[in-house]
Amino acid sequence: MKICEQAKAYLEMKGELVSGLNLINNTNLEFFPVKNKAEIFRLRGDFLLKMNDCENANVAYSNAITLFKHLPKAWISWGNYCDMVCMLSFMLLIISLHHPDLMCVCCQVFKETKDEIWLEYAVSCFFQGIKYGVSNSRSHLARILYLLSFDTQNEPAGRALDKYLEQLPHWVWLSWIPQLLLSLQRSEAQHCKLVLLKIAQVYPQVIVMSFFHIDFLNLTMHILVSYMCISERFSCRHCIIGFGHT
Repeated sequence: MKICEQAKAYLEMKGELVSGLNLINNTNLEFFPVKNKAEIFRLRGDFLLKMNDCENANVAYSNAITLFKHLPKAWISWGNYCDMVCMLSFMLLIISLHHPDLMCVCCQVFKETKDEIWLEYAVSCFFQGIKYGVSNSRSHLARILYLLSFDTQNEPAGRALDKYLEQLPHWVWLSWIPQLLLSLQRSEAQHCKLVLLKIAQVYPQVIVMSFFHIDFLNLTMHILVSYMCISERFSCRHCIIGFGHT
């Protein structure tokens, strides 16, 4: 659609955000198919977000999904927005730890942003985008695994993963098996375990080979560290394999 292509060009051009937004706002959507209407609302959200109008950007993404829920780009755009809000709330909490004088203000903003809700929304939106066939699903799965590491005691991200796990094909996880295996050592272990069990039902050999691959990497790392320690006459105090002191 020509209008969408023009809008995308404005979105990438420096200093043309207002022109692009005016193009979208002045477009008569009456005769457009529902899918195209949803894409225009999604682009409107992208423009508003770049112009720091976050509240109206959120509304635009919501309208896009309401019009056509099978639009993967709309889910991803909304997920990116929720992800941004979530990360900003975590940054405020970190700032409050380093600057006690700002703790009251930061904690108040942190509570108002309802970070747990945004974390769950972000993961849910990314899953929906993958479910409806977004082109670069691998990168969004990586982001989901990253967001899992921020999961709180109420496990909003973990709940979202458990909810949408059965709606995705097994093969989308294959590239991330090593990361899932390493996640078994962290707080998100129970959720990643469910993903690995799902993969093992169809691709058990891939799980086994991943174990061997991780063991080989660990062995290689130990050999390299051993060599470095020996070459430095056992002077490495932080050697993970414990040579001791001379």
